[in-house]
Amino acid sequence: MQAAYESFGCNQGNVFFLGIDKGNTNAAVLQFDSIYNVHYPSASGNQGNGNIVHWDYNIQATPSVVVINPDKSIAVKQIFPPTTENLIDSVSMAGGIQQACLTLVEESGTNEISLFPNPVHDYLVVTAYQDQTIESFQIYDLTGRKIREPEIIGNTGNKIIVNTAGFTNGFYLIEIRFRSGKTEIKKFIRK
Repeated sequence: MQAAYESFGCNQGNVFFLGIDKGNTNAAVLQFDSIYNVHYPSASGNQGNGNIVHWDYNIQATPSVVVINPDKSIAVKQIFPPTTENLIDSVSMAGGIQQACLTLVEESGTNEISLFPNPVHDYLVVTAYQDQTIESFQIYDLTGRKIREPEIIGNTGNKIIVNTAGFTNGFYLIEIRFRSGKTEIKKFIRK
């Protein structure tokens, strides 16, 4: 599913991928996505209304891969087996256009900053190491879309406190730009 999501532009083209769980919580879905490196959006059954989608579309078995048209009609009831090739063929026959992901933001491998707590509920503390001064930062969702400018509660140059209370639960990337010109990207979870 991840490969097909990337083949159709990471939700930036005319195809939108969404993992819809049946019967689990947001925490369980986040854990699954983390373990299996899922980057497309996911909705839990119990807290994300995934159960309603299963009922509305009469989806009997899980996992199921269904292609739904913009008018909410079903183009393909069940893609089986759900191989990348079968997914791409089914979505293409329904009018999906393959394209490269416009933006792919990955976590950098350096350790110039720490994030605490992670997962975060209301306030994310970002601390820079090795005498780095934080010049600016930006937060993205996992598709690379820029999130609105978050409120900064505190800034001491090498430490900022970001208010995440208005964020929806899920995975995010924070890109920190230092006065030295270096950039660091880290993943965090909003619970």
